[in-house]
Amino acid sequence: MSTIEEENIVAPSGAIILPSAITAAQSRNYIPNPTNPVQAISKSVSCIYGGANHLIKLKIKTSAGEANRTSTFFQQKILDQETSITTGIATAADDEEASRSALHKASVNGQYEEVKKYLSSGCAIDVKDQFLLTPLHLACWYGQESVVKLLLEHGADVNATDRPSLRALGRRAFTRTDEHSGFNLLQAAVLDGDVDTIEKVSNYPENFVEEINCRKTGEKASIFPGKSAAEILAASKWREKSHSLIRTIYENFVETDVTLTELHSCAKRNDVEMAIELVLNDGMDVNVVAKRNITPMIWASPAASSLSIKTLIDLGADVNAQTFQETYFGFCSGTALRCAIHGNNAAVADPNIADQQGNTVLHSSTSKRFFNISQVLIDSFCEINGRNNRGETPLHSAVLCKNVANVKLLLRNNADANIQDNEGNTPLHISTREVFCDISQLLVGSGCKLNVINNIGVTPLHSTVDGENVADARLLLKNNAEVNIQDNWGNTPLHISTREGFCDISQLLVDSGCKINERNNISITPLHSAVYRKSLAGNNADVNIQDNWGNTPLHISSRDGSSNISQLLIASGCKINLRNNLGETPLHSAVRVENVADVELLLCLHLSLLAS
Repeated sequence: MSTIEEENIVAPSGAIILPSAITAAQSRNYIPNPTNPVQAISKSVSCIYGGANHLIKLKIKTSAGEANRTSTFFQQKILDQETSITTGIATAADDEEASRSALHKASVNGQYEEVKKYLSSGCAIDVKDQFLLTPLHLACWYGQESVVKLLLEHGADVNATDRPSLRALGRRAFTRTDEHSGFNLLQAAVLDGDVDTIEKVSNYPENFVEEINCRKTGEKASIFPGKSAAEILAASKWREKSHSLIRTIYENFVETDVTLTELHSCAKRNDVEMAIELVLNDGMDVNVVAKRNITPMIWASPAASSLSIKTLIDLGADVNAQTFQETYFGFCSGTALRCAIHGNNAAVADPNIADQQGNTVLHSSTSKRFFNISQVLIDSFCEINGRNNRGETPLHSAVLCKNVANVKLLLRNNADANIQDNEGNTPLHISTREVFCDISQLLVGSGCKLNVINNIGVTPLHSTVDGENVADARLLLKNNAEVNIQDNWGNTPLHISTREGFCDISQLLVDSGCKINERNNISITPLHSAVYRKSLAGNNADVNIQDNWGNTPLHISSRDGSSNISQLLIASGCKINLRNNLGETPLHSAVRVENVADVELLLCLHLSLLAS
């Protein structure tokens, strides 16, 4: 079973060291799930290129016994992939043990005194290993905080970049064939119809089409031995809807691939020298476009190193160029910055350019739970209250995705919590409706308006009641939310709570002093529609109020066969012989539906009245 252990270390300002693997994983709900090994692998590996302001130690442990308790071929054959990936990375490092200095090894192991001794003896502090990792990289990766501080005190380069080598490790993790199952991660994802993993894998290989067409499964594969991912996909043609989506991704890559120039390719594989030569010596346009208006900058941005992106910018690349066709699964779309966010990769461009749906990149980062990128965008003075075509701000997006971290970030940076979307909903309408109590508390704590009415007259308190959200109802009432506002149908929150049978909320509303005899547009009071009427009858509710059809609550309870409620109403002193607009008494209603209990009750009362 996969488990993740984390250790947070404060990063030095401006450091570009290693990714916030766990922060990224938790904020996107990417904690590995033992019932879906491929997702566990891909989501763990996808964290390789996360943000860099928090340094975290990631350990993935796999129990071999867990694999024996899974039942499907997919679970049995692919579970060991996770172990293989981490083992593969470790093995790659072991193969180059000799290339690592003693300082590297001491930093990995947290040997403070050893590190101190090497530094005192004049050891090169920023020496890089095979993967371009410095001792500072490794100390951060393994959570050796004391060593990190020591290295920084001795002038270690906090801006040393390791991204190209890490991406090489990620590429190896995705394409390496597991010795037990015979599948690599890409092939397993195609077999399982795992679109999410395919989207991530597509960012890694230098040539995704070649990878999916040419790399074959191993001899030990019990199904599809010696087959490519493309062949597996073809065999799964009618299997699942997800396979259709994967096929669409693949076909679009194939169509785009034939239109790519050499500059597109070298930009993505971080061949900076070739890019410079093509533009400066061969005269190639740095903004040459492939299918769907994909420039080299856009093509490279989901995966390329910061050096490659910076080189393209220096050569005159248009950072704000946009592709045609915005809506597509797992493929370049929008600006280079949008593509970089899709790949969780950092780049520089105008953050306020909106796509065809009106979404800025801040909308995307808050909805995708990319906290570090949201922070970078806000620090770059992007428009924090920009609205998309639905009228939603990034704060709406963060609330809709239950993204507490980004909600805090946006509110801390003065996001307007009172902006209404096209339906008139504020973020508080959404959080109360969806029972996101933590977020509601943040919004109320920020001083947002509690009584904003949306397009159908609904306030956040209405939404709270509608979602049977007792905690938020208590929160809003405690902060003096108006309890008697009526929606477009004349319903107060009490109408809704009694209609739905939410007794706890009804009691809260009654205790707060709401009007219990308020009529809606068809003259129905909360008592008419109440299921739990005892709380209302005991609070001076008028039991004889008639609706637009002349029905009293007793007419309704007799008609619906609710004998217990009829008894409560009668005990509260209601009139048993009131007639509705059709001239019917509650006894008529009881007889029509063969409500014997109420017929007997009403007849007995009628005889008692005659006798008196």
